[in-house]
Amino acid sequence: FQIDRTGFSPEIAEECGDFDYLDPNEVNRRFIILTPSQIDLPVVHTAFSNTSQLMFEFMSKNQRAIDALTIKDVIYGEIEDSVPKVNDIEDLLSINQVEFKV
Repeated sequence: FQIDRTGFSPEIAEECGDFDYLDPNEVNRRFIILTPSQIDLPVVHTAFSNTSQLMFEFMSKNQRAIDALTIKDVIYGEIEDSVPKVNDIEDLLSINQVEFKV
């Protein structure tokens, strides 16, 4: 199966019947890091255009830990913000900070 920078796999999404399995409400994106080399992959399925850059910065700043952890395990986490669901542009613009929860 193929994966992108966030760990999204079209093959797994198809098998689950859910293309939003890592992005259920299109906010607070979840991610799965299987290998440090994901940093070089594009993000192919996301609701926000900044997801790719956020993941790149997170992976760059935590490269040593990611290298060590992914030798024997995967990393699962979520990009959290203060908005549980985006209904309109005001909801989107109210997001001023995100945190990575691993």
